[in-house]
Amino acid sequence: MAEPGGKLTETAYVVPLQDGRDTLELIDTQSAEISVLRQIVASKDAQIDRLIAAVEDLNKNRLQERSEWQQQVGTLANKNTALDKKLAIEQRKRWGIGPFGGFAHTGEGVIGIGITYDIIRF
Repeated sequence: MAEPGGKLTETAYVVPLQDGRDTLELIDTQSAEISVLRQIVASKDAQIDRLIAAVEDLNKNRLQERSEWQQQVGTLANKNTALDKKLAIEQRKRWGIGPFGGFAHTGEGVIGIGITYDIIRF
């Protein structure tokens, strides 16, 4: 309160001295809490930035791995095509014109020339 007999020159809210000190102490406490909270938020922002960078690295690595896999798939597809052609050629090589021999159902020996197919290769 104002001193006894003192005059206020402007409109004022007058509180007891202890209440004023308590109010200032509360303001200081809240200011300290706000500073701590700002530090925590800044720390979380830094963590989020690191997470974003890690996700970007993962995406970059995933795209690079995918590209490498696609190259390997292309290489394997080319090898498969070459093997398919080779197999087709091998299948055609099993057929041919040549001599054959054997026994007829009457027990007579038979020889001749005709179309042959290799079942077993020597």
